[in-house]
Amino acid sequence: MSKQSDIFVKMHASYEKKFALSMLKEFRKVFRNIPFDEINESNADVLIRSKLNPISIEKALETSYLSIGLQYGRLVENSIRNEEKAFKPKGLFSLKFRNLILSYLTTQGGELISTLTDTMVTEVVKVLRESVESTDTLSQAITKVKKAVNSPSFYRWQAMRIARTETTFAMNSAKLMAVSESGVIYNKVWAHSRAKQERPEHLALNNTEVGETEMFNVGGVAMEYPGDKRGGAKQCINCRCTFTYRPKRDNNGRLMFK
Repeated sequence: MSKQSDIFVKMHASYEKKFALSMLKEFRKVFRNIPFDEINESNADVLIRSKLNPISIEKALETSYLSIGLQYGRLVENSIRNEEKAFKPKGLFSLKFRNLILSYLTTQGGELISTLTDTMVTEVVKVLRESVESTDTLSQAITKVKKAVNSPSFYRWQAMRIARTETTFAMNSAKLMAVSESGVIYNKVWAHSRAKQERPEHLALNNTEVGETEMFNVGGVAMEYPGDKRGGAKQCINCRCTFTYRPKRDNNGRLMFK
């Protein structure tokens, strides 16, 4: 793997843990507010959803995206600056990345939040129904649900999957924007994550190089970068791939700018 990829992998591992903890914190607010004295198998779904706060969830997502993307994007800017002393960032990356995230949350955030809440509610209701079906009394079933949702491990696997996917999106979209805003002339190179369960089409793309404005053909789907939402769930969920930027140089080996 290249130095760029090594840095991505290392930072991704740290970022996705923080992202998952942020999501778990939000959902545990919901767990604490479930009216267990009113809940039963038939009304559980509705009661739990009544305690959801989509605005709070969206804010948590926004905070995580910006924290990850801005930090990683600035690292990319600094890397270019260190290599090319004459390079001075235009100062537009941060603003444009913020606008990208706000636009994404405005246009697709509702769908993402719906998916997050659906899986969370399903997990809680599943515990209740499995307990009732095992001939527990309603009181015993509710006790099991309380114990389950208060466990540190409850929903953690699902939160990590969500965090992994959204961290890849945040990091790679920030990298693309930071490199583009730098004005450097470059190509993009797909870098496979080396994950054991990564998609075959992602592995096949490893080291594939395209122009900076060209798209990667990912199983017949055009994507600007790994994690690009154009790929849909099929190409994005659980993906840890990245891309490296390969700058073009003049005859003296110096970076070429537009």
